[in-house]
Amino acid sequence: MSILDIHDNFENGDASDTINHQYIEFSEDQNKNRKSVDGKGMMKDKLLVWMVKNLGICALLEALVLIIFAITISILSTSASFRYDQQTPTGITYVRWGRTECPNTANLVYSGVAASGKGAKEVPGGGSNYLCLTRHPQFNESVSGKGESRSRIFGTEYRSNAGAIHDYSNHNAPCVMCQSREGRTQVFMMPATTHCPTGWTREYAGYLVAARYDQVRTEYVCLDREPETIPETGGKENGASYFFHVEVVRSQGMPAEYKTGKDLTCAICSM
Repeated sequence: MSILDIHDNFENGDASDTINHQYIEFSEDQNKNRKSVDGKGMMKDKLLVWMVKNLGICALLEALVLIIFAITISILSTSASFRYDQQTPTGITYVRWGRTECPNTANLVYSGVAASGKGAKEVPGGGSNYLCLTRHPQFNESVSGKGESRSRIFGTEYRSNAGAIHDYSNHNAPCVMCQSREGRTQVFMMPATTHCPTGWTREYAGYLVAARYDQVRTEYVCLDREPETIPETGGKENGASYFFHVEVVRSQGMPAEYKTGKDLTCAICSM
């Protein structure tokens, strides 16, 4: 019996005794519903009491700690993901030869010293590429002293009787490993120019250098146009590796713009 049924009987002109009887039935139904709800509440209270008695306070606290731990991990994971998304993307790495700092657009990975195999022509063995050795080496077990059954590496000196690096002759060259902060993924050295192609960003520009033409061959690298030196160097060291300017010897097939005797420039370009 609902209150709407009582209202309909009243509208239809039913006798007041009938309405009173229906109202009494409605009230009894409401009381039953309240008892049902109260009964459920009592069941919950009894269940809680049973858990306290049978599981104990320690078990309840342990369950609560696990819940808090799960929520905390979820929050931290979301926060870490957000911080990762907000980080400035990083890109390619490259060596800036002749400098102790990276350009403003790059992060320093490590600073070091330029090195390679011996430059003397009478010692043709060893590596031919230049390396940027870290300033803080770590060694495993090794035999002390020089050994014959070894390759060797030497610090790299500037050498020139003219040109941009003449003032730095006999000083050793530093270097730095840099990582672009702009999210670039490609890098190359463009020789014979200080500019990069359209769409590419110049990381730095300078001079093309390598070992002297009559010494052991090395790779060509791009030395910064404003090179620095390693402090407390400057003495001429026989047997070191070297950076010499690379000059043009115009030969067949070269454009007329390449003039014999001109020192070549270079640029490090990224995208």
